[in-house]
Amino acid sequence: MTMLTSDSIVLYVENVQLSMAFYQKVFECEPRLLSPTFAVVEFAENEKITLKQADGLTSSSSVRGGSTELSIPVINSAELDTLFESWEKQCVTLSTYFSMV
Repeated sequence: MTMLTSDSIVLYVENVQLSMAFYQKVFECEPRLLSPTFAVVEFAENEKITLKQADGLTSSSSVRGGSTELSIPVINSAELDTLFESWEKQCVTLSTYFSMV
């Protein structure tokens, strides 16, 4: 398996507008609002924070503000399956799902 990289940390927030203002000030950057409940803060080369408003998730979820996702790009579903199996063997507990985008 190749070394993993992350391209985004997804934060579930209670208010996208307030969160954008916070990260804009902290990282001195300009967040981009992609929809009323979804924004991106590019704060470093090849790294961004994605803000998702918890009450605006498109699929039903019990997630509330303060939850997170880690976005790890993979080449295909076989690589994703291998990664998941490797983590299971190490007793890594995942409380959410994997998806291919």
